[in-house]
Amino acid sequence: MDTLFTKSIRYLEESAAPVWYCIATFFAATTLRNFFEAFSSGYTITPDIILNYTASYAALGLVLLVLFNTLTGVELIKLLRLISSGFLILASVPLVDLILSSGKGFYVAFLMPEVHGSLLVRFFTFFGPMGQYGVSPGMKLEIALVLAVSFFYIYEKCDSLLRAALGTLAVYTTIFFYLALPYALEFFAHLTSISFWPADPTQRSLVGTSVFILICFAVLGYIAYTQQKSLLHALLRDLRAPRLIHYWLMFLLGYVLASSITPPSGTLFLSLLLVPLAIMCAWVFSVITNNIADIEIDRVSNPSRPLVVKSVALAEYRAAGFISLAAALFAAAAAGFSAFFAIVLFIGNYFLYSMPPLRLKRVPYFSKLAVVVNSAVLAMLGYAMATGISTSDSGYAAILALKTSLASIFPITFALFFVLILAVNFIDIKDYDGDKQEGIKTLPVLLGLPLSKLIIGASFFILYCAIAFMLSNAWLSAGTIGFGLLQFLLINKKMYREQPVFAVHLLSLVCLLFIVS
Repeated sequence: MDTLFTKSIRYLEESAAPVWYCIATFFAATTLRNFFEAFSSGYTITPDIILNYTASYAALGLVLLVLFNTLTGVELIKLLRLISSGFLILASVPLVDLILSSGKGFYVAFLMPEVHGSLLVRFFTFFGPMGQYGVSPGMKLEIALVLAVSFFYIYEKCDSLLRAALGTLAVYTTIFFYLALPYALEFFAHLTSISFWPADPTQRSLVGTSVFILICFAVLGYIAYTQQKSLLHALLRDLRAPRLIHYWLMFLLGYVLASSITPPSGTLFLSLLLVPLAIMCAWVFSVITNNIADIEIDRVSNPSRPLVVKSVALAEYRAAGFISLAAALFAAAAAGFSAFFAIVLFIGNYFLYSMPPLRLKRVPYFSKLAVVVNSAVLAMLGYAMATGISTSDSGYAAILALKTSLASIFPITFALFFVLILAVNFIDIKDYDGDKQEGIKTLPVLLGLPLSKLIIGASFFILYCAIAFMLSNAWLSAGTIGFGLLQFLLINKKMYREQPVFAVHLLSLVCLLFIVS
């Protein structure tokens, strides 16, 4: 005979709720918790704190999702419906704390090495006494309830008391080490000599948020690899790695131009890990939206793309795009306001470039302004982060940092800027047939391939010569001019291929990094 517990579990698992309903349920539950937390916690709830809480709950939920899938073999979608609904229990913690403290609340916090002593003792005493701040009575009650539900759930699925007991221990261990994050950061600080846990308490939430988002990326990558191999394979094959590497190198170039010899702090170190991930996810979203809009063009110019060969369903492909968009925004937000603003600008520029109703890629010549601006913005972001003001709480200060970095690292003439836009039109050469068929007036379509290739190749040569003129070393200048001549020849080959042009471009960027570092 079914118990109420099994009926409730089955109801949630067999629900027809789509994935985005589950995600919305999770965010609704965590937002409710954050609201109640404002009344029971001992500190002010700020945007940084809310982002930290949300990232931490997302990381814990994803780890538990994989853990329960490993323990029980239940499908991830069923577990997602169950666990996202279960997060509603979070809202009970501040309410219980308010009741037990007669309305005063408790100062909840992670377990910290300088306050809570031996981690082993805390583990075997169910987090030990709270003291001035730490794991509150409401949190302990919540965790105890989660462990009880976990035991009965695993037993229900596996019919083994031993497996249920060991699984419940694994759940407790996961939650415990989630709450003991500062201990892990202290351990890595000893290994790397980088201070991951800043003395300024206002910066600690940023560090925690960064770590939790990195955990989310790792778990989502594992889920994609194990559960969506065909989709992941399609995305990787169409990633257009040279373009992504170009944007990574532009960010790194800006950082190298402004950075000092001293190693980065823990906050900056983690941000330097998050920004490339944010760039990658923003790029994946831009590629997916562009492919959806360009499917008819791709049938002619790029017949191997996922939607053309139907290696992935349109609904799954679009969902992957929105997941990438959310991941990009969360990672960028954790890295600071400048990173968030730059990534939003990056995504927006590409959207204007490739998507209706504007679809600015149809505008001859000037359409490539999006590529140039995005490259400049990422280099500016790297510069701003190296100067140490990119994580400012003041949005105005962060924008001023980007403005200052623009003046510092791009002292190029107005004429060279237009030559640069002209050179970037090389990305339209390979799409000549498809663009011509669809009536998109790119430079190659307007001028014809031979003339446009001559002009684009000459623009590359002029740019490389301009860089050579700015270098003080004669051998470096000669090598730079050689790169420019090679680009001209590669672009004007009868059997044009884009890969060698990108390879020379990326190699020249790497050489420039070594020169300026």
